[in-house]
Amino acid sequence: MGYVSLPDNDPPEPATAHHCGGRSDVAGGTGSYFDPVTIATASDELGVCDIVYLTLLLTKYGRYEEGCPR
Repeated sequence: MGYVSLPDNDPPEPATAHHCGGRSDVAGGTGSYFDPVTIATASDELGVCDIVYLTLLLTKYGRYEEGCPR
């Protein structure tokens, strides 16, 4: 399955829609597996709080914490 990068989360703000813990529901992260960056995607792409390896960002991990429009 290929993933498509979209321009923004919805609505565009630093607060996250899903409560994955560890950051007080604010987007962030360093990109390590234990502190993944926040990513936004359509709700049917990933499960809430799923962690994925972001190959285009070179050794960065991301966690689905925010939605975005299709």
